[in-house]
Amino acid sequence: PSLMCAEAAYSFPFREFLDLGWTNVEKVWLDGNFLTGEIPDRITEVWPSLQSLDLYDNSMEGPIPESLSRLNWVKLQLQGNNFSGTVPRSISEL
Repeated sequence: PSLMCAEAAYSFPFREFLDLGWTNVEKVWLDGNFLTGEIPDRITEVWPSLQSLDLYDNSMEGPIPESLSRLNWVKLQLQGNNFSGTVPRSISEL
């Protein structure tokens, strides 16, 4: 059997993942999952070991937080969302 959900039928804010209490997170791949909301600035405090973040093809919005530049990235994919503003210079130079 298979299940087809209409677009955004189960959408929820990305910030809810940060509230789960996960520690030592290095990789988060949630591309194409109808996520909404912003990337919280506190992501670097909650997941200081994060190296790979795939949030592409969701319905996220808001500014890309400058705090992301504090992490040592191997992979950062944010395209296919509705982010606003400009990419912080410190992130575009990674």
